[in-house]
Amino acid sequence: MTKGEETKERIIRQAAGLFWEKGYVATGVRDILTAAGVTKGSFYFYFKRKKDVGFAAAEFYENRVLGMMEDIADREGAWEPFIRKVSATMIEEAEGGRFYGCPFSVLGMEIAFIEPDLAAAFLQGLEKIRVLFQKVLRQSGVPEGKAEGASRLLLTSYEGYLLQYRLSKDIRWLTWMRDDLASAKSRAGLAESGTD
Repeated sequence: MTKGEETKERIIRQAAGLFWEKGYVATGVRDILTAAGVTKGSFYFYFKRKKDVGFAAAEFYENRVLGMMEDIADREGAWEPFIRKVSATMIEEAEGGRFYGCPFSVLGMEIAFIEPDLAAAFLQGLEKIRVLFQKVLRQSGVPEGKAEGASRLLLTSYEGYLLQYRLSKDIRWLTWMRDDLASAKSRAGLAESGTD
């Protein structure tokens, strides 16, 4: 990686972190410059405006969050161990003071009406999580027809728990999410069957 690529990556990483913790609107270019340790000229060499680094942050979180979840899905395979491991990762980050909820929904909700095209980039990340949930459910023996609907319900529940955690900063919401989502497949009767 060249020095220029490292600088651009540092700007994106710092901006993504600030947007997630403080919010997109509350984070100014000056905040990003300070956090990344770069000059205004360096920032504007890579990005014409804050919104452009917002799109880069959406991609950063797709790589980071979705990448982490896909790795766990590949290792664990089935729904219950998958969601328990995903939750454990979040709980560990929260205990270290480094977790602020789902960056896709946090940022997407904040800017949905003021930057709809940027919000759409964050919504895309949520849809990719839903598709991953559907894939893991299928790997767990849930028929395709049921897996799609269940993935929507589970994503909505997952996001609700993460919102409650963000608002309360109470880690119990993450443990409740882990336990409730881990048992959701069996409680909902999503057992393997011959019909969809």
